[in-house]
Amino acid sequence: MRLLTLVLLCATVPAVEVLPPKPIILGNLGRYPVGHQSALEGGAQVARAAGAEAGWINPAGVADTAGAPASASASLYAFDRFSVSNANDTYQNWEAYIIPSAVGGAFAMPGTEDNVQVGVFLTQPALWASEVAFSRLDPQASGELSQAVSESSGRFEMIAPGLSLATMATESLAVGLSLVVNYVSYRQSISEMRRSVLITGEVEEVATTSLRRMGYYLVQPSFAVRGDLGAGFNAGVVLSAPGYQVYDFGRVDSTLLANQGPVTISSLHYDEDPNLTWSLPAGVRTGLAYYGEDWAVEVDLRWRASTGAHEVLTSDKPAYVVRRDRSTGENTITLLPGSLLSTANLQTDAPAALGGSLGGHAIITRQITLHCGGWYDPSPVRDGDDDLFTPMNIYGVSVGGTYSTDGTTTFSLGLLGTYGKANGVRIFPDPNDPYGGTAKVLGLQAALTTSFSL
Repeated sequence: MRLLTLVLLCATVPAVEVLPPKPIILGNLGRYPVGHQSALEGGAQVARAAGAEAGWINPAGVADTAGAPASASASLYAFDRFSVSNANDTYQNWEAYIIPSAVGGAFAMPGTEDNVQVGVFLTQPALWASEVAFSRLDPQASGELSQAVSESSGRFEMIAPGLSLATMATESLAVGLSLVVNYVSYRQSISEMRRSVLITGEVEEVATTSLRRMGYYLVQPSFAVRGDLGAGFNAGVVLSAPGYQVYDFGRVDSTLLANQGPVTISSLHYDEDPNLTWSLPAGVRTGLAYYGEDWAVEVDLRWRASTGAHEVLTSDKPAYVVRRDRSTGENTITLLPGSLLSTANLQTDAPAALGGSLGGHAIITRQITLHCGGWYDPSPVRDGDDDLFTPMNIYGVSVGGTYSTDGTTTFSLGLLGTYGKANGVRIFPDPNDPYGGTAKVLGLQAALTTSFSL
C-alpha cells in the first residue's frame, strides 16, 4: 500500500509542507505608470503634475489651478507574455486584460476663498494575472513511468482611493497632503495530478490542490511640495510614511487525494486561517523638470525603504484523512491533531531600492503634443523560496500623442511596453523541483487618457 503510506506520511507533518503555494505573481507597484500625462511620459511627473492628475502623483500639484479639474486614464488592453524555462523545459502563456488606471478630480474647498484645493482620486496602480499549465513525463530507473500535469494561476491587484489637500504657500511654492487607502489582494491556485504506472501494471494517482486568498487594507499618508525654481526649472518632492494596516482577511484551502489502483481512495484535507501583517514602505519621490519654449523634460527618482510582509498560517479546524474502499463504498475517517498544522511562516522582504523615470513632451501644433518616456521599477522582494511574489526588475518605455479639441478638453493615446526577468523561479518551492528556471515577462499596454474642464 505504497501510496496510502505516502498519504499517511504526509499527514504526520505540517500539511503546509505538503502544499506550500509559490505564487508566480509580480508585485511591482510601478510596473505601469498611471495618470493623464504620466502614463505617456514614463511616470516622470513629480515636478509638473497639476490639477486632478496630481492627487496620486504629487498632492502639492493639486493647488495648481492651471491643471485640468478632471482627468482619467485607462488602458484599452494589456498583453503579457510570461515564460519560465530551465535546461529541459519551457512553459509560456499569453494573458490579455483591461486595467483601469486612474480617475481624479480637483475643486476649491468651500469657505477658503479658493486658497485650498481638494483632490479626490481612484487609481489601480498594479494588476497581474498569470496562468501556467504544463505536463511532464518522468521515466524512472526501475522502469516505472510517472506523468505530472500541473496548473498554476494567480492574480494580484492594488486599488487605491485617496483624498488630497493643497495650497499655495507662496507664489512659487505649493504644499500638499494626501491620505490613501490601499486595498491589496492576491489569489493563488495550484493543482497537480501525478499518475504513475508501476512495473506490476498498477496505476497510482496523487492529486493536490491549494487555493490561497488574501487581502489587506492599508492607510498611507504623504506630504509633498512643488515649486518654481526660476530659469525654467520646476522641482517636486513627495515624502510617504509607511502604510499602516487596518484590516486583513484570508483563507487557505488544500486537499491531497490519493488513488491506489481500483481498490482504495485516500485523501488528506486541511485549511488555515492566516494571521497577516503587511506594510507598504516609506519612500521619497523627487523630480526636476525643465520647460523650454515648446517642450519640457523631467527626471524623477523614487527611493523605497526596506519593509516586509509576514504571514503566519494557523489551523482552527482539524485535518482529516478519508479512506474509501471502492469495493464496499465504505469510508474510514481519521482525524489528525490540530497541533500538526499550527504554524507555517511566509516572509516577504523588500530591501531598500531606487527606481526612476525620464520623460517629456513636445508641442507640435496648438492642438497636437507628442509624449515619450522610460522608467525602471525595481523588484518588490528579495529572491528566495519564501517570497510571496516573484522578484522582477521591470524596464518600460512609453510613447503617445495628445489632441486638444478646444483648449479645455484633451484626448491622448499611447503605447507602453515593459520587460522583466527573474532567476530561480520555481512552480513548486521544493529543493528538488525540476521546474525552477528563468522567468521573463513582456508586456504591452494601449492607454487612452483624457482631461477636461467642466
